[in-house]
Amino acid sequence: MRSSRTGSSAALGGGGGGHRRAYGVQTKLDARVAVHSVAGCFLYGAFVAKIVLVRAPRWRVPGWALPVVGGILVATVAALWYTSALWYFNGLRLPA
Repeated sequence: MRSSRTGSSAALGGGGGGHRRAYGVQTKLDARVAVHSVAGCFLYGAFVAKIVLVRAPRWRVPGWALPVVGGILVATVAALWYTSALWYFNGLRLPA
């Protein structure tokens, strides 16, 4: 008796011979994907830090803190852009 469920990787969504992915997690990482992932996580922290500093009373925050955190936020967005859109529009390779 044959079961209707197959155990092939094609039936499980694994494709043919490539690396399997589940929920966006890749088993094969290159430098661009690693930098993009870390910058994406860092974006949340930089955004929360910026919001906390903006909402904090002026007497608790040094004058240099807000521009520094804002610069970090801009640099993080630039790193995300560099590792995604610029990479894509440059023919799937990093600019030299």
